[in-house]
Amino acid sequence: MSTEPEMDTKHPFSRMLSNRPKGPMRSPARLLGWFSIGLGLAEVIMPRAVARLAGAPNLPLVTRLHGLREIAVGTGLLFAKDPTPWLWGRVAGDVIDVATVAPGLATSGRPGRTMVSLAVLGGIAYADVRTAEAATSKARSKARSATMFDYSDRSGFPKPASEMRGAALPAAA
Repeated sequence: MSTEPEMDTKHPFSRMLSNRPKGPMRSPARLLGWFSIGLGLAEVIMPRAVARLAGAPNLPLVTRLHGLREIAVGTGLLFAKDPTPWLWGRVAGDVIDVATVAPGLATSGRPGRTMVSLAVLGGIAYADVRTAEAATSKARSKARSATMFDYSDRSGFPKPASEMRGAALPAAA
């Protein structure tokens, strides 16, 4: 046995995130959280390039607002104990993204890029919906099991059955 203290080699930020979110949705939520933050930073820093790459209309303010939304949702996914509402926030964001990119079919002059972007957004939305549904069903089953009480060890009598025998009989007068 060594007497040296154990060194924690994790980055301080990783130590802070190690127990959040809880449960089986921890890995997918964390992955989606980092993806959201990365995409959001790209949208905030270079909105014109992201819009051009996606075949979306060139609206830098709108693209930056989408980026801020992505960063907020990603941060929520990383730090929340229950990622479920944040996962549904990603799904809502996917709907907004599709509504923003779709007009690019008519306005951007790059309908091929826009179609590819819409297909990618559809795939991401599918993954987000599946992850959010899984988190919701796990949260519901956890809540259901937390509210169920086990009374199998109780008889309903205030005393053991041996002491209760004859207690209901009328007293002899």
